[in-house]
Amino acid sequence: MQGETREKKTIYKTRFILYDTTVSYQLSVVWMDGSLQLSILNRYIGREFLKIFLLSMSAFVVIYLIVDVLENINDFIRQGVPLSTTIEFFMFKIPLIMVQVAPVATLLSSVITLGILSKNSEITAIMTSGVSIYRIIVPVIGISMLVSIGSLVGNESILPYTNQRIKYIESTGLKKKYPRGSFKQNRILYRSNSSIYNINIFDPKKNTLQGITIYYFDKDFNLIGRIDANTARWINKKWYFYDICSRRFENGGEVGMETWHEKTIPISETPDDFKIVEKSADEMSYTELKGYIKKIKAEGYDATKYLVDMHAKLAFPFAGIIMPLFGIPFALRTGRERGIISGIGISIIISFGYWVILSIALSLGHNGTLPPIVSAWISNFIFLMVGIFMLSNVR
Repeated sequence: MQGETREKKTIYKTRFILYDTTVSYQLSVVWMDGSLQLSILNRYIGREFLKIFLLSMSAFVVIYLIVDVLENINDFIRQGVPLSTTIEFFMFKIPLIMVQVAPVATLLSSVITLGILSKNSEITAIMTSGVSIYRIIVPVIGISMLVSIGSLVGNESILPYTNQRIKYIESTGLKKKYPRGSFKQNRILYRSNSSIYNINIFDPKKNTLQGITIYYFDKDFNLIGRIDANTARWINKKWYFYDICSRRFENGGEVGMETWHEKTIPISETPDDFKIVEKSADEMSYTELKGYIKKIKAEGYDATKYLVDMHAKLAFPFAGIIMPLFGIPFALRTGRERGIISGIGISIIISFGYWVILSIALSLGHNGTLPPIVSAWISNFIFLMVGIFMLSNVR
């Protein structure tokens, strides 16, 4: 019985050699069913990937901030913006930068990490011990998935606030325009000298208002007039209103009404005044944006642009998982002959291709050529399919 017990408790030893760029590691791994070996392998590859990822993220953030500071610092100085506000402006940009560059950082880290392992024959040594290439990349995909989840959380909880602060500082500090209204209950409420605007939708790209009601008051704040219009467009520095109904009031009662299909109505506000108050998709969480879209649809307005932005809020963070999957085959194939410089070049090319496809798809979605969900996800789908195909052919 004792001999049989000793035989069951026999510990098998296996050795495999892992090479770093300067130091050779010879690991004696003690295992009974392979679990300990794979655990050490996960930690080793995960640690190397994480080091390069943190370095990449830091480099991207620093470079982005340096360029941004050089481009804007003269404007802050010229407008006399306090130093504390200037610092606050750039600090609030860091979360946005991190979310934007996260997919590129995971791509670059995976390409460099696996490229170096392949160049130093560590991938070959590991696979010789019976570990498949799919098992080798598990730590890379696992960490990339955590990064994507972090980006989703940031999009929902942090970026709406920081983007609002960035916009506020730009408006008040650089443009010297202070908000005279608010975005409440998914609509713009704007107060002028003798009138109040109630606006359902403002499109800052097209300088178009939809669902407009203007209330006019006398000096005692008595209602003297009201204008309702379906649409208003800013053309040649004038507001052209369409499908208009104008009412006049005296002593609390209506005394006259006129309608026009099209009319130029002189108001002092320009699109820039409404941009300060309007809340863009970047300043709303996914939940807020979904509620805004529901309100727009219920009132009969076109919500295509906002639907595209809503789906993009979910689609873009997942690029942090898909981009490494696309880059890994390149790293394994070219890593044997080339090193870090090659990995950086490959990452730049892949990232540029992704951004081009994403930008075109979102533009097609905004103008209604592609369905919103397709325009937001098609770039991820293309890179995912190509990445899986290339990975399946890696030997």
